Amino acid sequence: MIHRSMPTLIVFAAMIIFNMGAGTFSQASAADQVLRSGDWSVFCDDKKKQSKDSCYLSYVQKLKDKKTGNVVGTTISVFVRANRGSATKTINITGPLGIDLTQGIIVGIDEKNRQSLKVNQCTKAGCAAAANADEAFVDLMKAGKALSVYVLPFGAAKAVKFEASLSGFTKAVNTINSMK
Repeated sequence: MIHRSMPTLIVFAAMIIFNMGAGTFSQASAADQVLRSGDWSVFCDDKKKQSKDSCYLSYVQKLKDKKTGNVVGTTISVFVRANRGSATKTINITGPLGIDLTQGIIVGIDEKNRQSLKVNQCTKAGCAAAANADEAFVDLMKAGKALSVYVLPFGAAKAVKFEASLSGFTKAVNTINSMK
């Protein structure tokens, strides 16, 4: 049995703070943003040719310094992109560095429907997992309030939970679905 220790948690918190601001799935700027819907944004790789195949949904949870209010990193980021010629979507979740890779990243909607996603890679931006999400899972996200993301810090006994708000998700999905 692995026992949780205070030094492990302090190291994990430091990894989140210092390692997470380096990058995400896409280096989109505010100029590339097509729509802001609640806590979600729609970005298009080619703003002139907006289509289901070139646009994606984005949710990024920033970590702010409690004293200054300045953004010091990213705790989690979630990207959802349509798969060409398919009703499924690819969901990409990036969590912090320093997680137990054998456990993957666990996602659920409103504490239900938990699924384990295999971590595909870790970069200086964090550890990423991607999976196909069928229409049923996307419908659960539309109806839900929060996407729960669990990661187990390496050497810890208890997972850390992050919540990605689903406020605005439905409108953002509908915006992309209405594109050609």
